[in-house]
Amino acid sequence: MGSGRSRAQAAPALALAVGLTLVAAAGAGAAHASPDLSLDDPAYLDLARARAAGALPPYLGGVRPLTEARIAALRLAAGLPPDPRLVSAGLRGFWLAPVSRLRVRGLLVRDHLRPYSTEVHPRDLAGGVSISCEHQEGRTCGAGAGLESELDSAAGHGAWLAAATRVRVLAGTSQYDADAAIDRAYASAELGPLTVLVGRDALVIGPSPRTHAAWGDHIAPLDQVRASTAPIDLIGPRGSTLRGSALFFLGRLRDPQTFHGALVDGTRVQADLWDTVELGLTHLIVMGGDGAPDFSLADYVFEHVRHKAGEPFSLGFASNRLAAEAAVTVPSAAGLRVSYQVATEDLRDEFGSMLRHDADHVLSVEVDRVGPRAGLLVELTRTGVRSHEHQLFTTGTTSLGRIAGAPLGPSSTAAFVGARVDLDGARLWPWLELADQSSDLYAFGTGPIVRTKDLPDERRARGGLRAAVDLAPDLRVELSGLAERVTTADFIPGHTRWNAAAEVAATWTPLWRVAR
Repeated sequence: MGSGRSRAQAAPALALAVGLTLVAAAGAGAAHASPDLSLDDPAYLDLARARAAGALPPYLGGVRPLTEARIAALRLAAGLPPDPRLVSAGLRGFWLAPVSRLRVRGLLVRDHLRPYSTEVHPRDLAGGVSISCEHQEGRTCGAGAGLESELDSAAGHGAWLAAATRVRVLAGTSQYDADAAIDRAYASAELGPLTVLVGRDALVIGPSPRTHAAWGDHIAPLDQVRASTAPIDLIGPRGSTLRGSALFFLGRLRDPQTFHGALVDGTRVQADLWDTVELGLTHLIVMGGDGAPDFSLADYVFEHVRHKAGEPFSLGFASNRLAAEAAVTVPSAAGLRVSYQVATEDLRDEFGSMLRHDADHVLSVEVDRVGPRAGLLVELTRTGVRSHEHQLFTTGTTSLGRIAGAPLGPSSTAAFVGARVDLDGARLWPWLELADQSSDLYAFGTGPIVRTKDLPDERRARGGLRAAVDLAPDLRVELSGLAERVTTADFIPGHTRWNAAAEVAATWTPLWRVAR
């Protein structure tokens, strides 16, 4: 696109640089640096249980992962014993961790990916539904047998910088052909409540422990520049009135994309009231890339408050997605927490019709203790008929072929029930999910959204069990199995499929660092 494309790519970069400078100046204070803790680490469950018991106020700001230093500080505030694996949280001077985490897993999978876009119902969306791919942070998945290793390394200096990488090596059959990739590579710093990160890293946005309407753990790690704050007291001390937090990130979506090099801009603000209620608002903007419509810095700035459609019936230069979230925690012996998310690509005058047909809804109910050694999660999900689809960016809000939100994709309704059973030195997570996916066709005009054709529904009954055993403070072994029966598979009446997967994984987290 010549100079026009250069202006389009430079506009968000300039705005980001100015914003980070101002925020860093405001947030500078006590500083330290440590790498992010992997999203599957059991430390997150420890903090969630402390919050459920009332030992911690809302602490996430709706954003994960957290750094080792942040988690260590939260454990201290909650009265939890120090975690010996969070070694880098207290180091000063130069430190090095050639192996900060090593995970090896073996898989045996029978699975069929059903594309979101089918011959019966073409969609402006890349990727598809595959039970072995869900909530996997973009890892290789699908049918076959595989052996995968993940090596995390980290280093830092003094109170201002940490850098981390994750290298993934894969070997096996079918989808698990020999491959090696850099899955994470970033540098970060913490300046008081502010964390700034540059590089490739995972990101989860929203209050739910499992499914996220805006940006979840299904999508691949994002190449990004990110600034986020921990919750900050705004009115009154802890336990009184109001705390606030914020997130801004600018990332490059990975192919397949309609426009190679497309960018995603994310903004989030959250208010925590009386250490009980969390209210969040997230805005995503997809824009730019090779051959995409040009835009100026002013266009970019104003897109955050109104969509520039240009001429009548024009698609503008960007695609938007807006999500609102609320969570209520009731600290008690049972530890009840209820969260709700709603997200949509299009705000319509027919608001009720939009909520019914064109919005995603996720309702989660968590009970930390339903018995002496058990917890419960119930989740209801319903996605809109155009969830994550865009007419201009026809691969949708996806990266590396993985959708940003609910993995089931558009026109889905699902009910999930999962339990946590605490045993001596081990935990079990049995779960069951029923899902219905529609291929009905709808008409979108200026009035209500109208269904124009009733087509067959694909139905999924799935369940599984995961077990985790701590063999030592630095060694954790996990085993999991799942099975799924799909009827009216691929929306073909009478067609049935069976999918299944078995996995064993061992994670070693050394309790040492090389430090000076």
